[in-house]
Amino acid sequence: MEQNRKKIVASLVINFVIFALVVVASVFMFVGYTFMPNKLVLHSTKLGMLKFFTVQSNIFVGVVAFVFALYEIFVLCGKKDKIPKVLYILKFTATSAVALTFSVVFGYLEFIAKGGIVSLLGNSNMFFHLIVPVLAIFVFVAFERTDIIRFKDTIWGFVPAACYAV
Repeated sequence: MEQNRKKIVASLVINFVIFALVVVASVFMFVGYTFMPNKLVLHSTKLGMLKFFTVQSNIFVGVVAFVFALYEIFVLCGKKDKIPKVLYILKFTATSAVALTFSVVFGYLEFIAKGGIVSLLGNSNMFFHLIVPVLAIFVFVAFERTDIIRFKDTIWGFVPAACYAV
């Protein structure tokens, strides 16, 4: 039980970090704040930022990470026995979405973007393309109960990309 508690605490901390990074990066992008000198690629401000799957998937994973962290607090405090399966499926879906973003950036866009990978990791995109996806994948695989998700549930991982495609 103590090992399980440590995993929940680790997951809780990382989920709050994911949420905080998504909020900060979203605000920075929304207002056009830049903290790195490189030329901006795949960048927009205000509501125009929502045209990118990267931004949508990161906001999705940030919201789900926040709700997941709240449930982890409830479990740690004894107010809930367990985290609902639907929340694990949402976490899987959100993690799949940012994993897709990460894969496209590092498997395709880095080779065709003017300025290469450095241009894709500037300012808010450093969080959206690299840090948040890596943290989301890490926390999901290392600390969360992926055994609760069945193969038939994995179809939900395609939903965000399919919706964006439409």
